[in-house]
Amino acid sequence: MGKYKVVSTQDWPFEKLARYTPQITAAMKQLAEKFPADVTVRDLALELFKGDRLMWLILDQEDEFVSFCCTSIATTPAGKKIVTLSSHAGAAGLDCVDDMCSTIEAYAWEQGADYCAAEGRRGWLRELAKHNYREYAVVLRKERPVSLTGGDHLQN
Repeated sequence: MGKYKVVSTQDWPFEKLARYTPQITAAMKQLAEKFPADVTVRDLALELFKGDRLMWLILDQEDEFVSFCCTSIATTPAGKKIVTLSSHAGAAGLDCVDDMCSTIEAYAWEQGADYCAAEGRRGWLRELAKHNYREYAVVLRKERPVSLTGGDHLQN
């Protein structure tokens, strides 16, 4: 048995989930503050409610909330099924990677996935490499330049 329990909330009734909603909401806010251009609490909750993503709770051995993460399932144009782990927030950080990977991977293989992927910041690379994850692609961004004189000239 690992240090943490990683449990799917897919079939949980609201009454069971209600115990954790204050901590889940706080972790979602933490995620939205860290990535304000990408995440809002409302949109994340809507994706979960609609079933576009599945929420997993990371609990300690006394069933107290530590963190949460989400998974989604997609199929590539080549027909490969991928379960992607994303949106991890809470107190455990990298400490829960072993338990999270073993649980999410077991779920992915049960779903018939060809791949299990993770989206996150670079800090996850080293820890996920221990579980045979390899960097596959890099996303680079550039913000739209700020107008200096009412839109006529843009800052580079």
